[in-house]
Amino acid sequence: MSQQKDRRKSYLVDRDFQGSYANYVFKSCLLFVISGFVLFSGVAGLNYWFIQKMGMSSQMQTIFWTTVGINFALLLGVFIVYALLSFGLAILMSHRIAGPAFAYERRLRRMSFGDFKDPFMSRKKDQLKELEDSLNRFRLMVWKKVEEVENQRESYIRKVSSLEDDAQKFRLQHLIKNPVVETLEKHTSRRYTG
Repeated sequence: MSQQKDRRKSYLVDRDFQGSYANYVFKSCLLFVISGFVLFSGVAGLNYWFIQKMGMSSQMQTIFWTTVGINFALLLGVFIVYALLSFGLAILMSHRIAGPAFAYERRLRRMSFGDFKDPFMSRKKDQLKELEDSLNRFRLMVWKKVEEVENQRESYIRKVSSLEDDAQKFRLQHLIKNPVVETLEKHTSRRYTG
């Protein structure tokens, strides 16, 4: 039942964390793409220089530039697909971290209101399993301590209640004795200090 309460409805559970993680991956991919273009441009420039030195014909130069253009377009397409796949993978991977953190936060919030029954649970493919084990051990330890304190409180309430009963009996006895003491004090010169 707890697993149902904590079910995540979206892949973007913690937008700040997941956004910064995806941004980091996207910037890494962009750096890779820029490096690829620089490398590609360097190789194309070197080939063009070689063609110029060799004295290739204009028809050969046209074939060269057509090939460079086609390769550039293919390379650009591959890099765009790579960047999009990397971004999607970053969202998916961050979900495996942010999702359990979201569920643990909700579970801890319920624990703060005294609900210790349900354990911390995550899905099989989620990360942070060691944290989950530690949190479950912590939950059991706190639950035992809360039960000990609750038992001590109940014992204290029973003792105070017993003392209140004894005090009530003493007050009743004292009220019964008071008229007698007042009568004795009227007829004698001594005061009762009882």
